[in-house]
Amino acid sequence: MLGINQSLAMKYRRELDKIQYCLNKKYDTIHMIGGGIQSKLLCQMTANATGCRVAAGPVEATAFGNIAVQMIALGQIKDIKEAREIIERSEATCYYEPQNTEEWSQAYARYCQVTKRQEEELE
Repeated sequence: MLGINQSLAMKYRRELDKIQYCLNKKYDTIHMIGGGIQSKLLCQMTANATGCRVAAGPVEATAFGNIAVQMIALGQIKDIKEAREIIERSEATCYYEPQNTEEWSQAYARYCQVTKRQEEELE
């Protein structure tokens, strides 16, 4: 499991780098939702690899989103802003702060070298 979590965290870093480059914007927090956030190791590794704070929650984001849209359509809540406030009060969010970022940056550089070679071999 350790290798899988490390690989996912590195992939998240790569995609975050691409997004930040394309948008010319720097993010300091990543919001993770869904079943994967049940892995505290994955959440912490993501914070470490990206250098960003991770806000993890809710686990059942898809279900909450579906319910929120239905409630808006039925007029039971005003809008998406109100829905987000309700969800935020209903589910605890766990926060993970980056640790060992220099070590993770070096590992990311190696990850990029290895994955680049693999992509070249597949071409």
